Amino acid sequence: MLSIIIIAGPYFLLMQIPFFFSSLDPDLFNPTEASAKMEQLLTPGYWIFMSIYIAACGLIKSQDVDRGNLGWFGGLVDNPFTFSDDINRFKFRMLLLMIPGKIILITVTATWKLVALLLPH
Repeated sequence: MLSIIIIAGPYFLLMQIPFFFSSLDPDLFNPTEASAKMEQLLTPGYWIFMSIYIAACGLIKSQDVDRGNLGWFGGLVDNPFTFSDDINRFKFRMLLLMIPGKIILITVTATWKLVALLLPH
């Protein structure tokens, strides 16, 4: 279910966000026009790019993050005396960007194993 939300969620959000702001001044913000612009932007190229991004995130090995060395107060404040906390915060951001691909890869792998178990040999 989470994989479906990751794949289809952005599309529905991008198409429906203009209507969330429809209570604003119609002269200032036209939700129908904004939705039409979003529809023009969500071309097959967008879906191809997102597919490649998710596949790459799923297949690339995740970095090991030293969570004890993210800076002061758990990474909220930069430690000005060391450089290694900057590297660990960068690795942590990259790890967060890779989560959608990892979730989808786990879902596909689990589904494949379940189908292989259910098929007669």
